[in-house]
Amino acid sequence: MARVSVIIPVFNVENYINECIDSVINQTLTDIEIICVDDGSTDNSLNLLKQYSDTRIKIISQENKGLAAARNEGVKHATGEYIAFLDSDDFLNYSALEKLYNLADKHFLDIVITKIINFYDETYEKFTDCYFDMAFLKEKCQDKVFNYKDIYDEVLNISVTAPGKLFKRDFIKNIKFKENLIFEDNPFFVEAIFKAQRVYFLDEYLYNRRIRKDSIISSHYSQFSDLIEIYDVIYQLLIKMGVYEDFKDKIFKKKFSNIYRRFSEVSDEYKQDFFDKIKKDFQKSFFFLEKDDDFKNFNRRAKFILYSGIHSNTYTEFELSVKLYDQEMKNKSLQKEVDSLKKHNSQVMNLVNNFVRRMV
Repeated sequence: MARVSVIIPVFNVENYINECIDSVINQTLTDIEIICVDDGSTDNSLNLLKQYSDTRIKIISQENKGLAAARNEGVKHATGEYIAFLDSDDFLNYSALEKLYNLADKHFLDIVITKIINFYDETYEKFTDCYFDMAFLKEKCQDKVFNYKDIYDEVLNISVTAPGKLFKRDFIKNIKFKENLIFEDNPFFVEAIFKAQRVYFLDEYLYNRRIRKDSIISSHYSQFSDLIEIYDVIYQLLIKMGVYEDFKDKIFKKKFSNIYRRFSEVSDEYKQDFFDKIKKDFQKSFFFLEKDDDFKNFNRRAKFILYSGIHSNTYTEFELSVKLYDQEMKNKSLQKEVDSLKKHNSQVMNLVNNFVRRMV
């Protein structure tokens, strides 16, 4: 049994696959297996994979079923003690797996989380992202093993991406990625983090994430409405795991804020379909939420998004109403700053005048 199984879904990445594979076969941890799941590539990706003579590489070919299905297939064939997911256009630092495995082995971990550094495809210029930096984990956990109870207020703010983490295989073998949907990482990681007893955060950049114009996210705007179904899955998971009551206000804020954000990102040609699904889901959600006595204390902006989705007649009305709300909140915040500054200036002027009077 290998120490780590690296699962790499592959689909039409002939320009990137060599860099990705090379970063794995040259790892300082050599006791690994590399499971490449070709998801029906139509370019030269599969042929490039077959050119590698490294016996640690296992190639699985399937018809195109999507990223989630490819990852699930990879997990089925994995034999390693731990599993790392790597997207086929990204790459690892050469010491990544050794550092992650040594921590996992030393502390008997279910999950190791590390930071991700972004880089632009065209220039290789690197840049950080607070979502992948997760500074709150360093602040709250430092070098200690933790679980979700130790980071109660922040657990839903952890990056949900499957890459950039190491998972114990026996721990996640029955946790599946939701197939035929994008944003499939979300329910997978939510289930994992709430079930994990021993988690560790490594405050290092070990995973390099490529930002390209034709990435899955940027090229699948028509599927952004999948997020509605993804949150249905997450709600059911939280209820099933018995933690919904403790996190209902937090998941409410996250759901409605994120759905609106994704809606605002798509081009107009997809907004009508997205809005129709929003309206239907929001009505169903309100019927569920209005029975909860705590609903009145939930996040105000998320509630406004909910109400706007229900009562708006067009997607334009929905979008503009939320934009107007955000602008009004911004104006109120600025007015508070102005009032505070005026008060401060007034106090300073009083001090100056008193000082001048004493000097005369």
